[in-house]
Amino acid sequence: QKRLDFVKEQEIKKEEKSNIKIQKYDEVNKTWLTIDLENYDKFKYAYQKSLKGGYRIDTTTKKLLDDAIKNEPQITKDLLDLISKTNGEIDYEVKIGDKTLTALDFRLKKYDSLKRKVISEFVEGKPLDFIETHLYDSVRYTDLVDDVFFTNEYFEVKSQLENLGYKFVRVRNTIWDNSKTYRGINVVIENPAGYKFELQFHTPQSLEIKDKNHVLYEMARQDTTSLEEKIRLNKQMLINSQELNHITDCETIESFDYLK
Repeated sequence: QKRLDFVKEQEIKKEEKSNIKIQKYDEVNKTWLTIDLENYDKFKYAYQKSLKGGYRIDTTTKKLLDDAIKNEPQITKDLLDLISKTNGEIDYEVKIGDKTLTALDFRLKKYDSLKRKVISEFVEGKPLDFIETHLYDSVRYTDLVDDVFFTNEYFEVKSQLENLGYKFVRVRNTIWDNSKTYRGINVVIENPAGYKFELQFHTPQSLEIKDKNHVLYEMARQDTTSLEEKIRLNKQMLINSQELNHITDCETIESFDYLK
C-alpha cells in the first residue's frame, strides 16, 4: 500500500508540475514564450544550441516556407495527375462560413501558422536547426475517398507514387483503432528531391469527426481549461471517434516509421 501511495503521489506531483507555465521573454527572437516547467531544462538546451548556431525563429520559419513553396508545385501536379485516375479526391470542396474553397487552398501552411508551430516545437525542447529538417506538414494534402474504396486507394496511391520515385517514410494508421481520438491514416512522404510532406487519407465520415474533434482539442489544450473540463472534452472526442463505420481491410495498412 505504501508503494501504491508513493506512485500515486508521484503522479500527482507530475500532473501539478506539467500544469506550471513559465513566461520567458526571448531577447534574441523578441517574443514572449510560454514553457511548461517539465520542458524547461530541455528548452534551455535547445535555446543555447540554437543561439550558438545562429538560428532564429523567424529565419527558421522563412526557411521552412521557402522550401515548401519551392517543392509544392511539382508535388501538387503529381498528386492531381495520379489521384484523378483513382477513386479519391484532393481538391474537394470545403465550406467555411459562406465561402466555398477547395482542400488544395490549404496545401501550404501560412507564415503565421508555421511560426506558431515552430514556437510550439521550440518550447517543447527541440532546437531550431532540428525543427528546420523535422517539420513535415508545411505542405500537406488529404485524399478523401469513400469507405468501400478506402483500403485499395491507399495501396494504389502508394504504388503509383513509388513508381514516380516518391518514398513512404512514415505511416500512422489509426483508422481501425476505436481507442484513438484521431481516426485516419497519416503519411509522411519524401519526394525525389528529398523533401518531405504530409498526406492524410480520410473517408467523408472520418474527416467530419476529425474536424469536430479538432475544435474540442483546441478547447482542451487551453491553459484556462480546468482539468475536469479537459477530461470531459477528451471523453467526448473518444465518443465521437467511436462513431466511425468499420472500413473493410483497413487494418492491413501497416504502420511504420523510418524517420526515427
